[in-house]
Order: sequence, then C-alpha cells, then structure tokens
Amino acid sequence: MKLRSADIGDCQLLFEWANDNEIRKMALSNEPIEWESHTNWFKNKLSDPNCIIYIATNDQGQPIGQLRFDIIGVEAEIDVHTKPSLRSKGFRSG
Repeated sequence: MKLRSADIGDCQLLFEWANDNEIRKMALSNEPIEWESHTNWFKNKLSDPNCIIYIATNDQGQPIGQLRFDIIGVEAEIDVHTKPSLRSKGFRSG
C-alpha cells in the first residue's frame, strides 16, 4: 500500500465513496451529498493548510481508500474511508 496526496482528479471518486450507503449510515448526516456541495467542500479542503488528504493505493496504483486529517491546534480529526468493495476483506501492505 502507498499513500499519495489527493488532488482535484480524486473529486469524483471521493464523491462516490462518500455517498455509499454504509458511509451515509455512519456519517453525521445520513442524507446523500449533492455533487455541487461536494465539489465546493473538496476544493476548500484541498486549499486548506490545516487539512491533509491522502489516497491509499494498492500495488497496482488503484485507489483503495482515503485518509483525511483536519488539524485543529495540536490535535487532528481523522477520517478514514475504504473502497466499498474492499470493506470487511482485510488489506495488508506488502
């Protein structure tokens, strides 16, 4: 597994993952996310110096998850998503 910084090209992928039924059940809001709202949020997060978003990829470079850190002072709020089709399957690096 490798981590790379997210970029604007990941917007659609993270939109799809965020709207997954299981993710919506665990989110603060269970309502589906609208595309325009997501793109605005994502652009703001990418330009926020207190936010770091990584895309986890497998050995073939395919996205398998997302890791986001929202830094608040000396602490961080951490958000982790895995690709819906990989949930509950276990994944190891190497």
